[in-house]
Amino acid sequence: MNRNRQVVLTRLPEGALSPSNFEMHDDVMPEPQRGELLCRTLLLSLDPANRAWMNGPTYRSQLSPGDVMSGFTLCEVVDANGTDVPEGAIVACDAGWQEFASIPASDVRPIRRGGEPLTHHLSILGITGLTAYFGLFDIGRPLPGDTVVVSAASGATGNVAGQLARLAGARVVGITGSDAKNGVLTLSATTT
Repeated sequence: MNRNRQVVLTRLPEGALSPSNFEMHDDVMPEPQRGELLCRTLLLSLDPANRAWMNGPTYRSQLSPGDVMSGFTLCEVVDANGTDVPEGAIVACDAGWQEFASIPASDVRPIRRGGEPLTHHLSILGITGLTAYFGLFDIGRPLPGDTVVVSAASGATGNVAGQLARLAGARVVGITGSDAKNGVLTLSATTT
């Protein structure tokens, strides 16, 4: 366990992404500094935001060629390094597209599991579900009988927002980019 496989951004995309925008690297195993954990990536979420981070600054700095590709992850803590986070804990963090990362203990969120699949913590119980929930109920605040329009309704966040709006008693209108996506949502709506 002395190497760290990484996916590095080699050049900023012009048009569609291709494998030539990335390279696989073997780097040295990171050594956590004071207050940091050594985390091993278990699951990585590939999101539309990944592309936005290459295009320019968003809620984070723009990625540059030579950077490890950023990404939300679920990791196992393999070295607690004297922090309060126990070894073996599963944490949500931004470890990027790499096998191991040193992450400040203050930047991880321990995962409390209740029997659900671990993948749920990168989707419905993760940033996707939280974005849908708080966007709908803190900002939109639908009332029973309201009509809620969801753009990108077949996407990771949109499909959750639509389901939550429906559970709140709203009429839901979903916008998608294709008949195939419409079909998936229509099938889902008739089976629930």
